[in-house]
Amino acid sequence: MFMLNRYTPFTDTFLAFYLQFASPSTRACVIGSTVYGWITLFGVLLSEIILMMRVYALWALRRSILIVLVIIAMVLYVPAISIVEIIAKSYQDIGAPTGCWKPTLGAKTIFLLFVILLISETLGHTHSRLLIRIYRDGLIYYLYLFAISLTNLIIPLAAPGCTSKV
Repeated sequence: MFMLNRYTPFTDTFLAFYLQFASPSTRACVIGSTVYGWITLFGVLLSEIILMMRVYALWALRRSILIVLVIIAMVLYVPAISIVEIIAKSYQDIGAPTGCWKPTLGAKTIFLLFVILLISETLGHTHSRLLIRIYRDGLIYYLYLFAISLTNLIIPLAAPGCTSKV
């Protein structure tokens, strides 16, 4: 899991550069964009699962925590998978000299994915002194992730050319 979590971002980053800056065929654009969406989702979900495993371990493998984490995962990640599936099916045949990004769905649909991620990273509450210290020490890290997620929420809505309606 560590190796997958560590190296999938390289795969989707290189694929994103290829799709944006190369001039692939129309079919390659559609297939590449779909693969990019799934690889990116896989990497994000893997990271979230690792974080949940760490929370579960820090709570001394309590069954009640496992149940809560599984419920959170089902409520948040099943819709994320469904949204990526909808986006993947929405790609048009769009080979273009300036890159491939052209889903028929609007930025608001992609916005939902980042809302789900933001909610997932925000959940958590404890009275344990050890966990409180870990949370306090990790606050800067959390704020960093929050700022990135918030930026990912804003950019699709504010970027030029992303005015299509959902």
